[in-house]
Amino acid sequence: MKTPITLLCYFAFLFTALANYQIDGLATQLSIQTCGKIILIPGEVDGVAGYFILDTGAPELILNKRFFEGREKGHHKTMEDIDEVMHCQIMQVGHFLMGNVYRDDFPAVLADLEATEVALGREILGLLGYDVLKHFEVRIDYYAGNITFCNLDNTGQPMFRWQAKQADHEFQFRMEGHLPVIQGHLPDKRNLDFAVDSGATVNIMDQTYKSYLRKNSLKVRSIDFQCVRSTVKDAPYYTLPEMRLENAYNVQFWRTSIGNFAGFRANKMYFHAILGANFFQLGKITINYHLQKIEIWDNPGRLNRRYHCLGHG
Repeated sequence: MKTPITLLCYFAFLFTALANYQIDGLATQLSIQTCGKIILIPGEVDGVAGYFILDTGAPELILNKRFFEGREKGHHKTMEDIDEVMHCQIMQVGHFLMGNVYRDDFPAVLADLEATEVALGREILGLLGYDVLKHFEVRIDYYAGNITFCNLDNTGQPMFRWQAKQADHEFQFRMEGHLPVIQGHLPDKRNLDFAVDSGATVNIMDQTYKSYLRKNSLKVRSIDFQCVRSTVKDAPYYTLPEMRLENAYNVQFWRTSIGNFAGFRANKMYFHAILGANFFQLGKITINYHLQKIEIWDNPGRLNRRYHCLGHG
């Protein structure tokens, strides 16, 4: 059986700019749409309106070049998707707006997102990555259908509290490049590093674990998956008995594909696996890059039966 999925995970060196993303006010809340597991956020660039993919696997704001033909500045930037190098162009953005979040007069990357649009079956204005998200506490309520960007004080604390009760789970993460990384455990493999990528609809492990996955999987089938500019055909898709995510969740029948992480390692980004968009469906979630902290308020009624919340009895 083949299942088309979209994997949006790549990296680049970030621009250095004087002006950055800001909020007019303490916070802004926007309604989201979902496409499969992917979260889509409305916004506009220089009067062109559309939807951005929330993508913690992208380094910055990436714009779909077909909406901005003729805007290239003549500069180029090299980025890497899984198994493929991309040569992108740069444009100068006059005004970016997303609710009350805005930024003026800055360079942004243009990329060919046609393959992504085909895989999702809809138009995409761009990808909303780390260089946007890092300025705020990002609060995602997947099932209520909204996302909030909250202003931070000079210590990185949010300007106002979101939930009345304490979070059910808190993850301290470290950064590998632009990617937040937390720990998980697989059978006979403890303390593995998982990069959290909201733009990936599949979990993926480095291909160096292929023999381990073959040995320990309960089931193997074949899928096709879509990277930003290419389709990976007949990729193996493994089902393992379980995965334990820190001391928070035990996931039965954890599923993953494989990919080549050599490009990440060449850029001094070290992790063993990518944790995809299912992570963002566990409940109400915040991610704060300043504090390097993820908080989750469980929504047990929404969780797949494969997910067991540790500590809930």
